[in-house]
Amino acid sequence: MPSTCFSVPECSNRGGHQFPSDRNVCKLWVIAIRRVADKTGKLWRPSQNSLVCPSHFKADDYKTTNVRGFPTAGKKMRLKDGAVPSKFFWTEKSANVDRQLRAERRQLQHDIIVDQDQPIIEHINWLRPTNKS
Repeated sequence: MPSTCFSVPECSNRGGHQFPSDRNVCKLWVIAIRRVADKTGKLWRPSQNSLVCPSHFKADDYKTTNVRGFPTAGKKMRLKDGAVPSKFFWTEKSANVDRQLRAERRQLQHDIIVDQDQPIIEHINWLRPTNKS
């Protein structure tokens, strides 16, 4: 049985949750994962051994339960009924992307200000065709 999260594109984390037996919730998982079958181009179908690692679930997708025989010490995190994976590389914004966009915006604003400071005659001269002899 595989113990790697190959169900989610671009993920190879170890361990995870099996797909739910409830067909409706299972379908929601498949839709959320956005994986396409290689040959048909249709939505991929999970096998009995397919897993989705915990990194694709939010903290509030889990509930704490007591482990049998250990009412106070033994706590186990389990997925809530109906929980659907929602954390993927295509849903998470990267801080680097935001930083890059801010830098580009600052550079553009700087270029506009510098351009506005140039005398109008320079713009006119730049627009005139040059005679190449």
